[in-house]
Amino acid sequence: MKSKRTLVGVRVVGALGCLAILASLAATGCASSETRWKSDDPVVDLRNRAADPRLRVSAVDQARDRAGTDPVAIASVTRTLKDIAWTPAEFPQLRLAAITSLINDPNPAVAADAREMGKLMLPREQERPIVVYLAKAAADRGWTDYVPSLIRSYARPLKAVDDATRVEALAVRDLSDGRPVADVVFEVFLDPPRMPETYGMDWAKRFRADAWDLLGRLDAEGTRRIEMLAAAPGGSAGDVVVENIRTCLRDLKSVPLTGEELSWLTSLRDGTKPANVVWWADTSAAVATVADKGPFHMRHAEAIRWCKANRPQWLTMTKSELASELKSRLSDRTRHDRTVDTAVKRNREDFAHWEGSMKWADILAVLTIDDALANPQVREGLVAQSGLDRKDTTTEYGGLLGFRSEGDSRIVLFPPRPGQRQGDEKFIASDDMVAAGDLALAHYHFHAQSQQNGGYAGPSAGDLVYAARYGRSCLVFTSVGEGRLATDYYQPDGVIIDLGSFSGVLGQ
Repeated sequence: MKSKRTLVGVRVVGALGCLAILASLAATGCASSETRWKSDDPVVDLRNRAADPRLRVSAVDQARDRAGTDPVAIASVTRTLKDIAWTPAEFPQLRLAAITSLINDPNPAVAADAREMGKLMLPREQERPIVVYLAKAAADRGWTDYVPSLIRSYARPLKAVDDATRVEALAVRDLSDGRPVADVVFEVFLDPPRMPETYGMDWAKRFRADAWDLLGRLDAEGTRRIEMLAAAPGGSAGDVVVENIRTCLRDLKSVPLTGEELSWLTSLRDGTKPANVVWWADTSAAVATVADKGPFHMRHAEAIRWCKANRPQWLTMTKSELASELKSRLSDRTRHDRTVDTAVKRNREDFAHWEGSMKWADILAVLTIDDALANPQVREGLVAQSGLDRKDTTTEYGGLLGFRSEGDSRIVLFPPRPGQRQGDEKFIASDDMVAAGDLALAHYHFHAQSQQNGGYAGPSAGDLVYAARYGRSCLVFTSVGEGRLATDYYQPDGVIIDLGSFSGVLGQ
């Protein structure tokens, strides 16, 4: 008989893997365990986590059949099946069997309760067979109240799965009379479900953030959202979030594209923050002078504001003229290409490759960042911070690059909090860093595990996901020698530009 350790290992492989492993166990003589663990009470078998998984799956229907119409027995079986359904560590096939039994229970009260349970499970459910079952059940039975939960599930990206063919998308479409999914998602954003606040969670805000994140994939450039905002009913006039988005479109000529950008906008528009109020007025005036050079994203606004006060000539230049300035700067700099990640396709890191796809404001942002990094005190500070990072093997360090009110650049370090440290090759932005970054020009972090770390110069795949999630211009500084850092710029759409290396010693 296989040990309990072996069965625990089975749980993490998913429903299909679980069945395959169970079949293998049976082939090696473990089938007798079903009879060894079997009791006279199927509810006891269901509760026995040491029993053969096949025995427990078969006990689902047996327990319900034996309960018949006895209210006490039904309550016992229902409680047991709900416990199994809600426990991620249980075998996926057993959880699916429990959910299926509850939703199809002949007792209307049990089935209705299971319907509500499925709606609550969907947004965070990790097992795809369970998501598929719940989505199809909702579509087949016309459960339109499942649409917001399906959207929250759909908001979680899946690798190697086409967004258009995901079961959540098909279910939302079927439950909405075939209307475009993006339109339905936008409607949920405008009017999220009203649910009581629990454990400090504002559920309307959570539904809105997830809906907006999903629209970031379905409407990557924000074009459809701008159209839908214009057509939104007048009843949304008192909605602060919608008003903020419309104000952003009017004043900054952009809309937030992800849930994190929406939170950023909400903080920027906070009237209790005097610096933000002043910034918004100055930035709106600056953006108005270059409105014809769009499209813009929120991350472009600070660069435009600073250039209006410090490099006004750049705002009069064409894209090709800005590109010529950047090429001139980069021409004699030493590059350090990332050589790890050889098993995956790497993005190019040279400006010549990306120039054609970059916006006018993208190039302006790179030039502004390059000017900010030219400050000797900033360079000295970055090298000092990289040394601190190298000594701390529990995490990567990072922070914010921005400008003081006088116009000169500065950096602010935000080491991840103790509970957010996930190893020496990952940076986690703390809540403090995000909250302090309203007016930042860029987010940065280090690859400083050793002084000669040039093979890791440039962003990792996870770093690119970070830029896309937060909608920010980003920098990664990599140690390539004593007191020397390689600099790579990257942005949400995957553009990477090697800005060369610099020394952090004053005068060099």
